[in-house]
Parts: sequence; structure tokens; C-alpha cells
Amino acid sequence: MKKDKLKTGQRKLGTDKAEVLTKKGHLEKLKNSENDKYTRVIVNIKNQEKSLKQAVNKHIEEIRNEVEQDRKTVMQSIDADLDTISRSMQQSDEKNTVIKDLINSTNSAKFFLEVSRIENSMSVPAPKTKSTYKSIPDFVPGEITQTNVGVLQSKDSPLELSVTLNINKQYQIELSHVSDIIPCLYDKSIWMNSNLDAQLMKVTPEGSNLRICSLNIKVYGMALTDDNDILLATGKSRIQQLSTITGKITDTVYNISPLISTTVHVTSNNKVIIGVVSSDVQYKVIVMNNKGEYETVYGHDQHNQPIFNYPQSISSTGNGNIHEVDYYPGSERGKVVVLGQGGGIINTYTGHTKINKEKPFKPTRIVTTPGDNLIVADMDIHTLHVLDNNGELLTCYKTSDIGILCPFSLAFTPKGLLLIGCARPKGNTGKEAKIYEVTISGC
Repeated sequence: MKKDKLKTGQRKLGTDKAEVLTKKGHLEKLKNSENDKYTRVIVNIKNQEKSLKQAVNKHIEEIRNEVEQDRKTVMQSIDADLDTISRSMQQSDEKNTVIKDLINSTNSAKFFLEVSRIENSMSVPAPKTKSTYKSIPDFVPGEITQTNVGVLQSKDSPLELSVTLNINKQYQIELSHVSDIIPCLYDKSIWMNSNLDAQLMKVTPEGSNLRICSLNIKVYGMALTDDNDILLATGKSRIQQLSTITGKITDTVYNISPLISTTVHVTSNNKVIIGVVSSDVQYKVIVMNNKGEYETVYGHDQHNQPIFNYPQSISSTGNGNIHEVDYYPGSERGKVVVLGQGGGIINTYTGHTKINKEKPFKPTRIVTTPGDNLIVADMDIHTLHVLDNNGELLTCYKTSDIGILCPFSLAFTPKGLLLIGCARPKGNTGKEAKIYEVTISGC
């Protein structure tokens, strides 16, 4: 009996040892697996370190080049005005010398011959210089990631703007509102559309009236090309082109299928920027070259969150920034998103803290001024917001102070006059939109 008990214990020891040996094998495999994983993780960390260093070096070089270009642009602008002033002073000195010689002249015949010519042109016109000048932006360090090393941001405006508007002309047109407005370069005609009325119009001012040529087409965005044709975002996948001479509409190379367009913009270097929406209601902004090839796609921020609610209008400035009016019709509020050339958000403007205190910021359209600032229409409170090229607020102007209500669309003529297309006032069901031509100064 004792021997049988010992044998049972011996078998149990064997079984326990086998279990321990199995567990030991599992642990050794786990150890080897973790060592292999450690090696892979270290390799991935080193690769990421290398990628981050390359991204940082590349981004820093781009920022350095951008600052150099900004300095060149600023210096050229200031030097141009200094040259204008120098030439004016030289003309003044030359006239002064001629007048002085004439005063000291003892030849009466020559004196009366010359004085008749000079006395009507003794003044020298004051040199025309810019009211504002760009300033080299400061460098604001950012979180060091592969996609965001830092951004250039102007802390303060170089000059405090004082914007003034004076109405030159105004017209009433049978539309619910003027969604977009574009002046032609070769004549006095203006192209405009109303997406509420599905109307695209060419109007030509004739005195106090307008000669109108109308097309039945729904347009969501318009942009003027260097060839003086107009790109149309019609809610389809392909951007169309309107000839301002013949009025013929044709397809372009700008195809965003399977996405559809919400707005379109052409930059100064002929890039085409399109606001788009996908079938699953995701909004993006796409930059394309003149061959219709994608260059940059903006859709999500560095935390993979959607940037846009609905791209309403797009403009761009000389420093390469893209400015997008983002407002979904009927929503509580909107914003202006400033996008950098290489991707990422530089700034977001959500309205003036006092002016938009009671009525939230609901922007409709945006345009770049001749001075490289931006004007944003805030229809509900009859206000224009003036931003610098980094999306920082410079000033606001209440258009209702001069009788302009519900400003919706904006455009500059070749002569620097501002066109404002308006919507009908709230509660008005008639088609009584207005167009204003105004002289604007200070921006």
C-alpha cells in the first residue's frame, strides 16, 4: 500500500514536471517573440526618427525660403514707393531750378516767353504710394510632428486700417440674390449667378439700367481665368468653362469624379482650387494644376478630424495661403479657414467678438483685395470683415451705414473698384437683389 502511494506520488510529480516544462516552453517562445518584437519596434522608431528629421529639415527650409521671399516682396514694395518719391523730389528740384533761373534772368524777352509756359505747371503731383505694406511674419513654433513643425504668423498688423466705402453706382436686378459676381476685363459687362433661381446672367450697364442676357443653369461657384473665361462649379464632377465672348459652355480637364463641386477658385499662378463633397458627405478642398492633376488635398487636420462643414467660397493671397469660407446653409455659425501651401491649418477666423455677439458669424463669400488682404461678406449683419493674408482680423465695416443691406458676393474690377452683389432682405419673397459699385480705400 505504501509503495502504491509512492508510485502515485511519483506519477503526479511526472505530470507536474511535464506541465512545468510545457509552461517553460511557452515562456521561452514568448520571450523570443518579445525580443523579435523589440527589434522591430526599435527599427520602426529609428525609421520614424529619420522621417521626422527629414520632414523637419524640409519644412524648416521651406519656411526659411518663404521668409526670404517675404523679405524680398516687402523690400520691393517699399523700394518701389521710395523710387516714386525720389523721382517726384527730382522733378520738384528740377522745376525749382528752372524757376530760380527764370527769377534771376535779366533777359526780359526770354523771361516773358518762359514764364507763360512755366507758371501753369509749377506744381509737382504728390507721389502715389500704397496705404499699407506687408510685414515679414514672425515664426511661431508648433508641435514637432511629421506634418507640423511650425507656421508663419503675423502677430500684429503693420498699420491699423481705416476702411471707407463710397457708392458710385447701384442697380436692381430680378434675382433672389447675387450668389457670385465677376467683372469682364475687356468690356463693362458683368457675369453673375443666382443658385436659388438657377440663373446665370451677363449684364451690361447702360446708364441707370442693365442690358441682360440670361442662361438657365444652376451654378454654385465662379472663377475668372487668365484667358478671361469663367470656370463654373455646377454641382457636378467636372468643372465647366464659360466663354465670356461667345457665351458657350464647355467641359474642362478639371475632373474630380466621383466627387462633386461646391465652389471653384483660380490662383494668381493659375492653380485651380475646388471645394468638393463626396457621396458619404465628406467635404474637401483640392488644389489642381493646369493639367487637371491633383497637387494637394485638404480634408482632415493632424488629429484626423474633418476640417470643413461646407466650402462656400475660396480665395488666395500672395504668400500662398488659401482662404476658405466654410458655412453650411442653415447652420448656427461659420468660419474662415486659412490653409498653408504644404497642408495643414494656419488659422481659423470665427467672427468679431462684439459685432457677432448677438448674431453669429455666417460668411458667404470672400475676395482678395489689391493690397493682398481679404474681405469677407457677413450678410446677416450687413458687415464686411477685413482680414490680413494670415486670416487675422484687421477691421470691420458696416455696409448698412451707407445703405447697403445683405452683402453676399464680392469682386474687384480691373480698376480696383469693389462690386457687391446683395441678397433680398429677410422676409422679402420678391426678386429684388441689388448690385453696388463702390470705391473702397484703406485695405
